Amino acid sequence: MGENGVVDRGLQQDSKHLASHGKVVPGLDARLILIDADAGIDKFHVLQGLQDPTQGDGPERYFCFQRWGDTGGRGSSKLDGPTVLPKVEAMFAHVFQEKTGQAWGSVKPGQTTANGKYWPLQNVKPNSLARWEYFVDDRREGEPSWMRRWRPHGVTCMVELEELYAQHLADNCSKRTATRCVQTPVYSYKVDLTKMRQENKTRDIVRQIRRVFYDTGAKRKTTSESRASDSRRRRITTKQAPEKTGAASKKHAMKVAKKQESTKEEQENHSQGEIQKEPSVLREDGEDVWWHETE
Repeated sequence: MGENGVVDRGLQQDSKHLASHGKVVPGLDARLILIDADAGIDKFHVLQGLQDPTQGDGPERYFCFQRWGDTGGRGSSKLDGPTVLPKVEAMFAHVFQEKTGQAWGSVKPGQTTANGKYWPLQNVKPNSLARWEYFVDDRREGEPSWMRRWRPHGVTCMVELEELYAQHLADNCSKRTATRCVQTPVYSYKVDLTKMRQENKTRDIVRQIRRVFYDTGAKRKTTSESRASDSRRRRITTKQAPEKTGAASKKHAMKVAKKQESTKEEQENHSQGEIQKEPSVLREDGEDVWWHETE
């Protein structure tokens, strides 16, 4: 669901313009959740009052945005407006009380509400550098041994897991946020953030998960810089070679052209080889993801 005070990422589907230029109205931002892991219930409801600064000082520049559904999916959404601020405030207060059973402003973030009602999340701060991986140890017949290893989740799943983890930290690692039920388009999961494991409820498979940080950007940058440096050295060497005349000059030119062609072919092969080191792996939910060899 993202951080408080930040326009919800789901708004992109309803209004690209407002998603890019919209601002959250101070005091009109609630991210509600309802969790009952034993019953398999894990739902969210995003509620935001937004304004469009590009509309100037006009009174009808406000919107009420909602997004709700099962954790793990985008869910459904609704965007009301543009209208005046008092109407947005009224819509916001009505939905908040309907979902939590409490008046807006009477419940602090993290405060528990009545059973069966949503409660407002504390401000969460997911770490964009965190990467989530799962371990595959159920080697299938004919698979090479290196297939039994840690594999990264897809990007969407990483974002979701990091957000759930951030919610758990913001809730002081309490029991109510320790176990989460995540519904993907294909499978249902139960994620234990204390034991760090995920259970595929659909296929009855349990895997260990982990949260890691990699500095792959630095490695790639170094490799790229090294190639650029080699290329510069080759150009300088060719430019500073002594000039030749007549038949010798023609022969030298043919040799240089042949060498350049060979170098180009070598670079292309090297580039293809690098791509092949990043095989496409089919994730459990059927989405293709890319992972880097780290061993």
